[in-house]
This record gives sequence, C-alpha cells and structure tokens, in this order.
Amino acid sequence: MTTVSALAVDAALLPDLGGDAGGFVGSVHSVFTSVVNVSAADDQLWSLAARRVPAGPRTVRLAVDAMDDLGLDPGTPVRARGSLLFAGDVVVDLAEAAPWQPAAIPGPVRPDRLAAVDAALAEFGLAGGARPGADPFSRAVAARIADSLDLIADAVARDDAVALRAAASALIGLGTGLTPAGDDVLTGLAFTAAQLGGPLAAITAAVAAVAVPGTTHAVSLTALHQACAGRAVQPLVDVLAAVCGQGDAGRLPETVAALVAIGHTSGTDLAYGLLAAAHLSQSLQTPTK
Repeated sequence: MTTVSALAVDAALLPDLGGDAGGFVGSVHSVFTSVVNVSAADDQLWSLAARRVPAGPRTVRLAVDAMDDLGLDPGTPVRARGSLLFAGDVVVDLAEAAPWQPAAIPGPVRPDRLAAVDAALAEFGLAGGARPGADPFSRAVAARIADSLDLIADAVARDDAVALRAAASALIGLGTGLTPAGDDVLTGLAFTAAQLGGPLAAITAAVAAVAVPGTTHAVSLTALHQACAGRAVQPLVDVLAAVCGQGDAGRLPETVAALVAIGHTSGTDLAYGLLAAAHLSQSLQTPTK
C-alpha cells in the first residue's frame, strides 16, 4: 500500500467523500500525469491532483508530483473510511488537508484593472483556442468563439433568453481535448457571470441549460456546472478579484500568467471568457447618452 497526504480539499466536496460513515465513493474515470478523475455517485467527476495543480472545485490536491506513477487504472473502485480514501493500493490521508473554498468577489469591475488584464493576456496568452493559431482549424474555432461571444453580449443586452441559449450552445464541445476551447471560454464566462450577477445572471442560466450530458466531455461538464455556481480554479478566481480591484495592481501580470499556465490553452481560454463577461458587465454599468 502507498499512503499519500492530501494538501488541500474542496470544502464542498468533503460531505461527498463518505465522512465517518464511509462507503462507496466512486471509481476511477480517467488517469493523466497530473490528475486522476473519479466518477461519483451523482454522475459528476471529482479529482485527485498532483501538487502543481491549483486548488479548485471538486479537487483533492496531493503531496505527489505525478499521478500516473500511482498505478491507478480506469475502473478502480474508490472508497472512504473516516479521513481516508482508498483507491487500489493507494491510501489518501485527508486529515491534514486544508479546506478550500473560493471567496465571493464583490463587483463592480474596475476599468483600469480590466485594461491591465487585457494587456497582460495580450502578452501572455497562448494561441490555439480562443486566440487563433496558424492552422485553419484553429482559426475557425477562434472565429466561432468570437462570433458566439458577440451574440451572447447582444442577447444579454436585448434580454433575449432564446438567442442567449443558442449562442451558448454553439460553444459547447467546440474544439479538441477533454476541455475544448469553447467549454473553457464558457466556464470563464459563466463563473464571472455568477460572481458579478445582475443582468449577467442570464448567462449563468443559459450555460446551465445547455451544459447537459452528451454535449461535451464529463470533465468539461463538471467545470461548467461548478462555474454556474460561482466556483472555479483558484487562478481564475484571482484574476476576477484583480479585475474588481482586489490585491496589488503591480502583481496583475503575474496573476494572469498563473492562469495562462493551466493546461495547453485552457488558461488562456478561461481568461477570454472571464474578460468577455467583465467587459459586458462594464458596458451594462456605463450609462449611455
């Protein structure tokens, strides 16, 4: 048996991990270098993640450098007893794990901070998703994302729920990978909308309506559902907090770079969704003559 310590755990996930009663928690869904996804009884996923993975919803961060070295395979049962998780020959000790819960972010958006994050994303953002790459497929995906974000902004301004849902649906599953670019953009958009509220609440409702099984990968669906509840990975939380005036403005480039570092282009795509919602929020706050 291999025992590993948990560094942090999503506080909202803890009740789902069995508690003192223990019992069946799920089974391994998929295994990657940094993350092992587990299928839960509610058909959502939660994750065991290596230490370099940022804290986030439905995630248990472990004191290990690579998850694929633990010998876990898809289908391996995962069970709980007290503060211990059992997966194959691996025991995860949750006793000393720090509970993670993202803080609520009060708006409004600060125009100066928004401009600074725009500039940082222009410098650090990676091509291949919302930002077009060199190949025709990448350019087509980026163009569709840009068009859909314009349609979403227009639908919110006109209070057109039908058009809003259609525009959000066009992004679901768009792109390649376990979290396609369209899904990541929608995740950033929905998270920001859920946090800022007001007219943007219509975005959250639209994304929740279209993010259903069969439309995209289970990993993306879990992230989208959490985003609609105002929960997202900590670097995305940090960038929105910065946009709303929290923290040291001098650290904005570092904050954006930490978000961009997620995945291949996932961090960039999350940032594009966040900024789209933030710009829309600002435009709706600005009185017109």
